Amino acid sequence: MRFVFYISLLLILVAPEASAQCSNFTITVGGGSFDSEISWSLTGSSSGLVASGGAPVSTVYCLAADCYTLVMSDSFGDGWNGAVITITGTSGVVFSGTLAAGSSSSQTMALNGGSCGPPCAETEYFISVGGGTFDSEISWSLVDDSGTTLGSGTAPYAGSICVADGCFTLSMIDSFGDGWNGGQFVITDALGNVISSNTLVDGFSETTSFPVGSGTCGSGGPCDDYWISVGGGSFDSEISWNVTGDFGTVASGAAPTTNTICLEAGCYSVNMIDAFGDGWNGAVWTITDGLGVVIDSGTLAAGASGTAGVAIGGADCDFPEPVTASDCHDAIDVCTDIDFYVDPNGYGSVYEIPASGSVSNPYYDGFTSFNPWGTTNYGCLQSQELNSTWMTVNIAVGGWLEFVFGGLGTQAGFYDWAMWTFDENTCGNIIGDLQAPIRCNWNGVASGGTGLAGALPAGGDASNYEPPLWVEAGDIYLICFSNYSSVTSNVPLEFGGTAEVSCEPIMLPVDLLSLGGESLHEGVLVQWETVSEQDNALFVLEHSLDATQWQEVAMVQGAGDSFELRKYQYLHSKALFGINYYRLRQMDFDGNTRFSDGISVVHKPQIGFVLSPNPIAVNRDLQIKFLHLTEGMKCVVSTLEGRTVSEFESNELLALSKISFEDAGMYLIRLIDRQGAVVDSQRLVVQ
Repeated sequence: MRFVFYISLLLILVAPEASAQCSNFTITVGGGSFDSEISWSLTGSSSGLVASGGAPVSTVYCLAADCYTLVMSDSFGDGWNGAVITITGTSGVVFSGTLAAGSSSSQTMALNGGSCGPPCAETEYFISVGGGTFDSEISWSLVDDSGTTLGSGTAPYAGSICVADGCFTLSMIDSFGDGWNGGQFVITDALGNVISSNTLVDGFSETTSFPVGSGTCGSGGPCDDYWISVGGGSFDSEISWNVTGDFGTVASGAAPTTNTICLEAGCYSVNMIDAFGDGWNGAVWTITDGLGVVIDSGTLAAGASGTAGVAIGGADCDFPEPVTASDCHDAIDVCTDIDFYVDPNGYGSVYEIPASGSVSNPYYDGFTSFNPWGTTNYGCLQSQELNSTWMTVNIAVGGWLEFVFGGLGTQAGFYDWAMWTFDENTCGNIIGDLQAPIRCNWNGVASGGTGLAGALPAGGDASNYEPPLWVEAGDIYLICFSNYSSVTSNVPLEFGGTAEVSCEPIMLPVDLLSLGGESLHEGVLVQWETVSEQDNALFVLEHSLDATQWQEVAMVQGAGDSFELRKYQYLHSKALFGINYYRLRQMDFDGNTRFSDGISVVHKPQIGFVLSPNPIAVNRDLQIKFLHLTEGMKCVVSTLEGRTVSEFESNELLALSKISFEDAGMYLIRLIDRQGAVVDSQRLVVQ
């Protein structure tokens, strides 16, 4: 029997080679967590049942040209748990699929030149879907420009479609909501040329369109073939990308890859994503034309995402330059419908946002602490000043102010922001933690835009939006925009509501950066800095002991017109011991005046005296210098036994500069305040 068995097996193996009616195909099933639950069968419309089995298995079958139905079953009813069935012919893999969920599913396919319907009257294209780390989460559908579904399925998938030239729309879906994790949808022609390659970078779903054959998408205008290649880094598996234009996404994918894309003349954005968040590690994207001429190239230098602009077909594209790290006094004027670029640029030369939970940067969590404008959103800048861009908004027509950062699906990360009323003192007030914001938002999600809105924009999330602000003509507002996610991206800013903003530059008479004071032995040194001055005649420094009654102590000439950093100082030598208050009164050439906020300086100079020389000869003059005197002090000279030799009252000390001694001996000189406490004491030797 064992001999007969071997002969039968040999006949089975050699029979396919002897038959001209079939070709060898290898069917491999398995690789899941519960292969023992798997069963499957393959039935031809003419051939009948040709193969069946369980898993794991890998067997060669001789299959005739026919239309086959593959039935995949799972005894437990929860799908194949990662197992895959692959059918491989002499030219490679012709089918790959799985039972994503449930007890059974079927798939129809033509093998070995067979047909599952009438012959293709149009053009046959081949689709493969999968290759990611969680293909079981993937589903997709493809429709033509008339809305007819051309194909749909899960992943992994390999099959073909017969279609006419046109514009196809691909819907990509991920059940977990974290994108396709490296999985790709690839459509090729009969020669293996890639027509389009796409992936779902992140989220639950995305739709993209691409032309096939002579078809066109977008405006319907003519397009030319270009090649985009992505890769060459040390961690290409972390990379995903997409190219967007005026009519949506035109291509997307992972790396390494080289794809053709048909582009009309226009302005496009290459959006770069890195799953690990450390940039592309040397990988580069390059777009070339049909002659191999490089149109543009770039990379993601750092961070989790970034955007670069590309002009195609000689289009005149006004791509904004990246905004470098800025400070409050460098705030740029913004107006309706502008774009600005952000990148991981730090915080400028001054770290201006105080700690979360302070006056200028309050903390709101919507549970125990609430903002005063009525939402339960988080706020404000909980990471303080991170990759900041400062901007001012000048109101031309009053009404309800609304705006959106990163709308229309362009938000590439968390865009946190805070907003204050603005004048020449605001920058200093924020640093000094003296001025609260009137609106702020710590983004709840990293998509859908953020800003002020009465009604949520399309795709917006309520956690990213605060209510509109009523504004008056002439009002000025300051916004600190925080690029929390360290992305490099284009950020559209759109204004709405009934208010209108002005693009006219905002000129303040004096932009006061700082005002401070320092206690020195000689007095209080008051210092201030300006970053711009317009028609500034002079500064008047005023002093007070109670912050109510002010007296002029100095006049300092202004710079007139200046647009650079200027520093001023004045030494107030008559400052009193204790708390001293100071403020500036700024005067224009036309006589207008403005007051700064006041500051306080605690003046505690060294109190005491210096003797010279010591020791000293009899009847020689002793030089005595008092370092600082306050009202009620007196100086007492005595022997070591406590006998008073001389005593000088407060009104005599200012004129006292030298004394002499007739008798040799050891003396004690003491400076006593009005409460009788000894402020300083020194021994003197008279020889």
